[in-house]
Amino acid sequence: MNNVVLVNLKNKYGIERVYPANEIAACLARIAGTTTLTPHTLRYAVQMGFEIKMVEQDVENLASILGGPQ
Repeated sequence: MNNVVLVNLKNKYGIERVYPANEIAACLARIAGTTTLTPHTLRYAVQMGFEIKMVEQDVENLASILGGPQ
């Protein structure tokens, strides 16, 4: 069984939110009744033996942060 929970960290209106990035993460969010993964849910996932990994941000996100294509 794959025990890696992949997540994306996104800032929405000044609040950091953790979004599921694979099916396991999405299932955990559904079980919790949320669309994002809360710190509470992530702590339980770790206790159950899951490993949490953040997906690297893509180049487009970096370009938008830096103010467009360089």
